[in-house]
Amino acid sequence: MKNTNKKTAFPKIQFGFDIEWETNNWFGILFLKRKFALRNKTDKQGLGDIPANLVDLPKLIPDKNEAWQHILKRIRKEIKKPEIKQIMAETIREAKANWEKKKGQYFPILAKMLDVDIKKFEPKYFAYFTLSRMAPFKGNSFMFNRFAAFDHYAAHEIMHIEFLKAYAKYCKDKGLNDEKISHLKEILTELLNEDMNEILTRPEMGYLPHEKIRPKILELYRKNGGINGRFTDFLGKAIKLVKKTGLG
Repeated sequence: MKNTNKKTAFPKIQFGFDIEWETNNWFGILFLKRKFALRNKTDKQGLGDIPANLVDLPKLIPDKNEAWQHILKRIRKEIKKPEIKQIMAETIREAKANWEKKKGQYFPILAKMLDVDIKKFEPKYFAYFTLSRMAPFKGNSFMFNRFAAFDHYAAHEIMHIEFLKAYAKYCKDKGLNDEKISHLKEILTELLNEDMNEILTRPEMGYLPHEKIRPKILELYRKNGGINGRFTDFLGKAIKLVKKTGLG
């Protein structure tokens, strides 16, 4: 059993804005297809606050290096606008307040769910504001925006971060390639609905390709004892199920 008493030092989240990552994010939305289709059956991500006149950029500037530089210059202009500065400041302020209320419940539950001591979690995560609707993660960092409560992003991405850190090798040893592991990490967010539905602002919906397998994964989780079960026992069964699908 993990040490989840009130004296536990929870990981910190440092908030900020990373202009290079923001440029990569805009570029991905404008030039690339999504890895997983959304619930609206499209592989195109909504723009959010990305200027609508950039939609035609791939046609106007097909050279990707030149287009990337164009996006960077545009972002530098956008973030100087008073209305954008206000959006950023208010979103970060609300995110901090939101997470301050949730972190004390979230981390102990995640630790028990994954069977990983909180002390083994990252001591600090970095949350970067994005003007887009797409909010990816990498390493111990993730993006968030103004279109959903911060706990939606933090709970989802921190679960990815800690699951991969603890179990990516286990999954590979069980025969999953990187693509199937990527699918699995998204499917497993169904567990957030099971164990954190009372603390999160909205349910975790998941992606279209996973809608049929998510209920089956949840059934395995419950049969294994849920949050009180041995996670590796459940994970081994989940991996076998993922192998049987056409995912990855």
